Amino acid sequence: MRIFYWLVLSLLLAFQPANAQELKDRYQGECAITPADASTSYPGASRISNSNKLAQPTGKAVAAEGQQVYFYGRLFDENCVPLKDAEIELWQANPYGKYRYASMEELATPDPVFAGAGRTYTDNVGEFAFITLFPGGYGNHAPHVHMRISHPDIRTRTVTVFFAGDNRNDNDPTLKRIRPLLRDRVLAHIEPRADGNDTEPMQAHIDITVPGKQAYRQY
Repeated sequence: MRIFYWLVLSLLLAFQPANAQELKDRYQGECAITPADASTSYPGASRISNSNKLAQPTGKAVAAEGQQVYFYGRLFDENCVPLKDAEIELWQANPYGKYRYASMEELATPDPVFAGAGRTYTDNVGEFAFITLFPGGYGNHAPHVHMRISHPDIRTRTVTVFFAGDNRNDNDPTLKRIRPLLRDRVLAHIEPRADGNDTEPMQAHIDITVPGKQAYRQY
C-alpha cells in the first residue's frame, strides 16, 4: 500500500502543469522600481489609437516608412508579481523626430500612415507588445518612447524608455536627471537579428516594475 501511495504521488508530481513552476521561477527575483518621468506631456486618450500596431495600423496593406521595431516586455508590481490587465499607452516621435498622431480619417484610409501612439493591455503573465517604428532623435534628445501605465490597483505611472547602446543617450537631458545606477532600468535592450537580416523588425525588450501591489495575486 505504501509503495502504491508513493507511486501515485510521484506521478502527480511528474504531471504537474509545467507552467506553474516555470512562472514561479521566471518571475521571482529582484524587482527594482522603474524610474518615472513626470516631465513628459500626455497627448490625451483621444489621440491614442486602440491598437498596438503603430507601424501598420489595422486595414493598412503596407507599413509606414521606417525601421520596424517589435517593442515588447513584461510588467511587474513591487513584489515581482506580473501585473495582469494593465493598460499601457505608448506614444513617440516618428522616424524624423516629430511628434505627430494620425487622425481618425488617416487611420480609416488604406494609405500607409504611422499612428504615432497606441494602446494595449498586459496578458495574464504581465507581457505586452507593440509593433512600431524606431523613433528619431531631436535636439539633444536620444530616441525614446513614452509609456503610461494604468491599473486599478496601482497609481498611474509614466516612464520614458530609451534604447541601450545608442551613443546619443549620453547627452539626453531626461536620462541625465536619472541617477547613473538607475539608468539601466529605463533602457530597452535590442536583440541581434538572425544572420544580420535588416529586413526583419528590430526587437527591443524591457521589463518594467511599478510601485504598488496587485490585489489577491501572488506566486
